[in-house]
Amino acid sequence: MAKKKIDNEIFKTLIEDYNIKDTNDIKDMLKDLLSGTIQTMLEAEIEHELGYAKHSMKDKTTSNARKWAFQENC
Repeated sequence: MAKKKIDNEIFKTLIEDYNIKDTNDIKDMLKDLLSGTIQTMLEAEIEHELGYAKHSMKDKTTSNARKWAFQENC
């Protein structure tokens, strides 16, 4: 994958949005950005593997479903 040059305006916006003053602020920002990226990647991977989007009933080609049956024992 070819590297794409990132515009400096993005960095300026991040610094303003996260109110970065020291290295701990940078660490917190990177943690937020990385966790969001990883979450998005994992959701895309599971959607690809299962063949349908989260909470989607359309195009679902599996009979795998959770059936909730409750029995109350008194």
